[in-house]
Amino acid sequence: SSRLNVHVPRALFKQGGYDHREALFGMPPYGGSIVQNVYYADSTLCDSNVDTSKGYPERPLKPDGTMQSWPSPFILMVDRGDCTFVRKVRNAQRSGAAAVVIADNSCLCSAGDECTDTHAPCESAEPILADDGSGRDISIPAMLMFKQDADKIKEVLKTNQPVQMELSWALPNPDDRVEYEIWTTPVDSRTNELFRTFKDAVLAFGRHAYFTPHMYIFDGIKSGCTGGGCYNLCTNDGRYCATDPDNDLEHGISGADVVTESLRRMCIWKVYGEADGQGLEWWDYVNSFSEACSGPSKFMDEECVTSIYEAAKIDATKIEDCMRDSGGLKSPQVNSLLAEAVTMATQRGVVVIPTAFINTAAIRGALDFGNIFDAVCAGFQEGTAPPVCRRCVSNPNTKTCVRDFNKNPDGPPPDKKKVAKKITKKTTKKKTIKKKTTKKKATKEQKKGPSSENAAKKKAPTTKKKKVKGAQPAPGTTKYSNSKSIPAPAPASQKSAGQSTTEQSTTAGQKTTTGTTTTGKYGQESASTVVEAPKQAPAGTTEETATDGTTTTGTTTSGTTTAKHSTTEHTVSGQTASGTKTAGQATSQIPEEASTGQAASEQIALEPVPGVAQPVAEQEFPSDGSVSTEKAHGKNGAGAMVVVGALSMLHGAAQKYSDGD
Repeated sequence: SSRLNVHVPRALFKQGGYDHREALFGMPPYGGSIVQNVYYADSTLCDSNVDTSKGYPERPLKPDGTMQSWPSPFILMVDRGDCTFVRKVRNAQRSGAAAVVIADNSCLCSAGDECTDTHAPCESAEPILADDGSGRDISIPAMLMFKQDADKIKEVLKTNQPVQMELSWALPNPDDRVEYEIWTTPVDSRTNELFRTFKDAVLAFGRHAYFTPHMYIFDGIKSGCTGGGCYNLCTNDGRYCATDPDNDLEHGISGADVVTESLRRMCIWKVYGEADGQGLEWWDYVNSFSEACSGPSKFMDEECVTSIYEAAKIDATKIEDCMRDSGGLKSPQVNSLLAEAVTMATQRGVVVIPTAFINTAAIRGALDFGNIFDAVCAGFQEGTAPPVCRRCVSNPNTKTCVRDFNKNPDGPPPDKKKVAKKITKKTTKKKTIKKKTTKKKATKEQKKGPSSENAAKKKAPTTKKKKVKGAQPAPGTTKYSNSKSIPAPAPASQKSAGQSTTEQSTTAGQKTTTGTTTTGKYGQESASTVVEAPKQAPAGTTEETATDGTTTTGTTTSGTTTAKHSTTEHTVSGQTASGTKTAGQATSQIPEEASTGQAASEQIALEPVPGVAQPVAEQEFPSDGSVSTEKAHGKNGAGAMVVVGALSMLHGAAQKYSDGD
């Protein structure tokens, strides 16, 4: 199924290619080839610290006087000897080689005079490039070239002439159906890992491919196991045997247990898979058994096996009949199914487990999903491969591609960019919904009224003033579109001694503070939280538009002004005397919404005394409207700010009244 040949120089080309041996590890590109220049390492490459500045043909020198490394991509030729084949190929792979050709250092006896070796006697057969048990990380292919041929290539390379070599892997492809088989045992972890997902490939191939699983059993008669010579490794009086999987003859799973489970799987395939080459029930049983019954305590547990039968929808009676009718396991007589397995393994030349064959050709390298899938697709006659092969061969994620194909066999393969974009859109949408939900929840909490402790931490939102059409003000009154009405001064006769604590909030752009009654030049004063003093207005009827879109109407009656608002309502009684200001008392009821920074306007209505002129109490304020921190907060700084702008506003309003404005 593979070929090795030289294209440059032409003198080294050989019709039909050179004799060689394939490595049983690595990943050959079945259905493809590797054509690259060859570099001879002039080493066995057993040292992991590979010196890539040596070898032939020679390359230009670097500034430090050493040769440049082998230029990628390249095929590396190394000498046989000193270490395992896997180690050589691994070191070559780490050095950047695309493939490895191992030059044999011993002559075949059959080569005769074509091969000369003065150091060792000839060999009757070439060695098998077997996996030493650690070759699962090898991803490049390797071949061994006979000594008489490798010597000729090395001679050309040492003269610094380029050599171009082709390594190719072809599979028999007689028709539009591929037959493939895998040899394994029930306890082989590598095959069990492959089987977990390969059912998807079986479904995708459909009737285009015919699969046959084989259980490897070794011949106990040839091994001298009859009559109990191999302890508990065999059944049928030593005829059919398997190695002990846990290397403990006294405990755990025995070789005879492995033979028993192997026969069970042969019968399941015979009943459910032999007809169509797919055997979906067989795949379900194998994978379920691997998950639930593969441990030492469950491997031969009849209850565990029965539960797997039920899960995989397998008729236990048919399987037990098959195992018994084939010859059973207890008597020394022949079991037809086990005997056939021993014979076929010998005919196929199976010596390594697991082993796969595609159209009777052995598959080399790691038996993973992608390797087997690509090999099966390469076995179809040109132009007859099923759609899944055209879509998924050489796909970097073959498993996902095949699984997606089964979900949508007629549609095009998913566009990764579109899928990623779709996922991004979904994520963005979720984030947007989450933000809206959070905002909505916050709004509800604000309407309910958060605690004063948390309210102080929140900032007032920026809102736009909106003029709302309403009734025209009465003569002598002023219409405002502002969140703060300006009260008229109150007569002193209605102001009594006392003090109050006032918590107020202004609209967007104003500061939120807490006012307390302080004692100053004019006695006790009630501090208000006003930052920007709007235009003064006389007592009367005012219509106001708050930042939340509501309208505030204030109506001045004889001696009483009542302010109503959608969110606040205040009634303040005050009294001033000519030239002096007596102690006053203010009562303010403000809902918690006001302290959160919401757009809630404040209406302060003062109740004047009918028929009495309103004199103005004079105060001394800085020209810039500022006030010292100590005055604003008190000596301990814990009180609320006394905003002088508000008092200036009241002062100005009272002055206009006293002037008859």
